[in-house]
Amino acid sequence: MIGRLSPDGPRQWDERGLHPKRIEIEVEHARRVASGAFENPVSLANRYAKPGVSYSDEELRQTLREIQTEWEAELDELLADE
Repeated sequence: MIGRLSPDGPRQWDERGLHPKRIEIEVEHARRVASGAFENPVSLANRYAKPGVSYSDEELRQTLREIQTEWEAELDELLADE
């Protein structure tokens, strides 16, 4: 695999085609798994920054859809003005 050129020259890839940073991350992840860091994690599902907020999953999805639709309409208007 060929890496992109950088100011320091070509990136070094291993025989599997992985960048050294990726290998470093995988090794750290394996270390954490072995240490039990991911056993019984606390779920963040339906938890929000403000404790008083309580949206159902469907309400949250609907709100995000509305935001997306509004944003797309504004983007379309902006592009039409050009």
